[in-house]
Amino acid sequence: MRSATNLGLVKLSSNIARTLARQLTAALLQLGTVILIARSLGPEGNGQYSVSLLLPTFLSTLLNLGIGPANVYYIGRRTVAPWVVARANVRAWGILAPLGCLVASILMTTKKDQLFPGVPLQFLWVALLTFPVTLLQSYLVTILQGMQDFRRFNFAVLLQPAVTLVLVASFLLRGGGVLAAVTSFLIGNIAALLGTYLLLRPELAKTNEPGEDAPHFGLASIRYGIKAHLSNILTFINYKTDIFLVNFLMTPAAAGVYVIAVQLTERLWILSQAVSTVILPRLSELHTEEDMRKELTPLIARWVLMLTFLGGVILAGASYHLIQFLFGEAYIDTLEPLLILLPGIILLSLSRILANDIAARGRPELNFYSAIIVVLINVVGNILLIPMVGVSGAAIATTVAYTVDAVLRIIMYAKLSGNPWYVPLWKKRTRSALYP
Repeated sequence: MRSATNLGLVKLSSNIARTLARQLTAALLQLGTVILIARSLGPEGNGQYSVSLLLPTFLSTLLNLGIGPANVYYIGRRTVAPWVVARANVRAWGILAPLGCLVASILMTTKKDQLFPGVPLQFLWVALLTFPVTLLQSYLVTILQGMQDFRRFNFAVLLQPAVTLVLVASFLLRGGGVLAAVTSFLIGNIAALLGTYLLLRPELAKTNEPGEDAPHFGLASIRYGIKAHLSNILTFINYKTDIFLVNFLMTPAAAGVYVIAVQLTERLWILSQAVSTVILPRLSELHTEEDMRKELTPLIARWVLMLTFLGGVILAGASYHLIQFLFGEAYIDTLEPLLILLPGIILLSLSRILANDIAARGRPELNFYSAIIVVLINVVGNILLIPMVGVSGAAIATTVAYTVDAVLRIIMYAKLSGNPWYVPLWKKRTRSALYP
């Protein structure tokens, strides 16, 4: 059995620690924004704000084409220079951003009442402006991730929540409404994009470094990325379908209550998100050292699952008083869906780690196959249960979907790696202090 040094755990742990610190900071900033918006705008305004951002964030996911994951994969394998990646990314963005804006404009002018009932059109137009910004940012920031330069990467990712919180506080404390909150989100994303460009400038200047020509890389990245992309689209739908359907089948106020349960429980993903950010380029780098990869992934998966479970227990015990203290009596109905969501949220933290291992093996399409099943379960479950039991029905459907997702990823991982299916969950007794 390899030592921590041989597995590269020292460097990996350092990168995870930096990224986790950034995730915690971002979570606090985002929580501050959520609290300000929820308290200032009430359940209905909070629901309008959240629903307004669904279309641009969905478009950013839909038209990403998996270019971000492809950047990490190819740069992590050291087969292409960062400047080549950046140029190819900008070319793709120049085509996809106008296309997305055109599609969104048509939807908002023809299907607004059907898709976004109770949400004023002006909120949707301002929110749409965030789409081209977030799309390009999602490309460029992954160049830093693929380079495993997590100092600059984490700074770039922190800019958006930090600037957004400052602006939300400034606008809402002066009596601003939903439009001010959406505008704050837009400006925060513009600041993040500018910051990322400045951090990347030294790499963009290294055009003398060898690398594939941009057209060749562009085709290679799309071939890999499209497989990851299909999975990412369905994952996004899986994450957001409950909020959309609560608003669609109930009211913006109900969506405003439910989104608080989602926001609080998803804070438990901080660790798995930090680990996923770091582990994908590392596992891609280990493509010639399979034995090491077979040890590393289950080790990390077990630690992530155990620590997320402990966090879930703490959140469950503190949730009633936490909701009252942070959001007030208007959001006390958040408690029941929050508790129902917890098991699924915990299991999805494990699923995320295994999905990164699968993608690093060059098989991201397997994550897509799993996501198809999970989305169908979630959508059908929401449609059936929301009319019966309200927002708690959305929570039940989501937890069932996340549980199925974890089971499918465990089966796929075991098949690909040759490890027993239970290894990501527990390890037989070993003398190594590395294994929980």
